[in-house]
Amino acid sequence: MKKVFLVTILLITVFLCSCSSSKADDKTSSQPAELSVQVGTFTDADLVFVYEGVSYPLNSDSAPLLAAFGSDYKETKAPSCAYVGEDKMFEYGFATIYTYPLNGKDLIDEIDITKDGYKTNKGIGPGDTLEDVKKQYGDQGFVQDDMYVFVKTGDINDLKSPKLYFEIADNLVTLISYYAASNVQ
Repeated sequence: MKKVFLVTILLITVFLCSCSSSKADDKTSSQPAELSVQVGTFTDADLVFVYEGVSYPLNSDSAPLLAAFGSDYKETKAPSCAYVGEDKMFEYGFATIYTYPLNGKDLIDEIDITKDGYKTNKGIGPGDTLEDVKKQYGDQGFVQDDMYVFVKTGDINDLKSPKLYFEIADNLVTLISYYAASNVQ
């Protein structure tokens, strides 16, 4: 539990304090989930968060996802050093959404899922094993501390590349994180 807390604090610190200039695409969210699922292979479709049949791409407006999750969240704001406006964190009991401001909207930078009940588009959720992850996504991921990480470019050192993280403890998934890396573009 202490590790999860420290990793969460580290991610929040990096998210809120990473100062670099960047531009991100403002993509439309709330698109129907019509993703091509390829078992055993990590693809771009795996970087799209799907909730109740609706797709929420990284770098898209967070408002539809916040509406889908409901209003029972704790909001934390901090001045953005990469954008004009405020970076925000919306904490739910089962997930946390991190956003950055662009073009008058709060865009999705990261979505962390921590509770049972959520499954990725390939059926992986908290409580599944690392072997389950590899069976569904392939073994081209990287071990990084207590995480198994898939990187869009396939290069673990590419800090600008979107990532899908699976935190592993005792061979079980304890957290799933969709990360856009918008603050280091």
